[in-house]
Amino acid sequence: MTIAIVLLTGLYVIALRPQRLSWKEEGICKFSAKYWWRILIWLLITIVSSVIVVILTSFLGNSVENSKTESLQQNINLLTVLIGIISAGVISPIYEEIFYRGFIYRWLRVRLGMNWGILISSLIFTVAHFPTVNAMPVNFINGIVFAWVYEKTGSVIPGMIIHGLMNTTAILLTISE
Repeated sequence: MTIAIVLLTGLYVIALRPQRLSWKEEGICKFSAKYWWRILIWLLITIVSSVIVVILTSFLGNSVENSKTESLQQNINLLTVLIGIISAGVISPIYEEIFYRGFIYRWLRVRLGMNWGILISSLIFTVAHFPTVNAMPVNFINGIVFAWVYEKTGSVIPGMIIHGLMNTTAILLTISE
């Protein structure tokens, strides 16, 4: 929650307010109804690509265990699961999509073009998830998908939905192990 408050407050104070811009500039806006069914396809692409990356990196010795999964698995109860889902499935997707796609990706895209914007913003998104190094390849792929979704829809909301569903799925898989 602290990261969300700091990033969004900083974004508002440094980028939006001085230029008299609205949050709509960061992608918080409606999107065409035609994209609702595509959200399911993009979610499926995200899940399948994440599973493939996990399998491929497992051959290099990567595991799905990290400090976050271990902490959650050690204290499984209704409260910790709810905190995990609210934190990772609701709060993180909101501020991360606004910041990494609505601000960082959009800024890079204007200066470097779509392809470089997607690549570099996905790398920044990945590095920001340090120290969960084992999840970084999945974060990179997800960053690409989320930026692509933003590019296609012009809104960060579809990415928030996909991101939230992915994180919630990861929480539920973690507690079911």
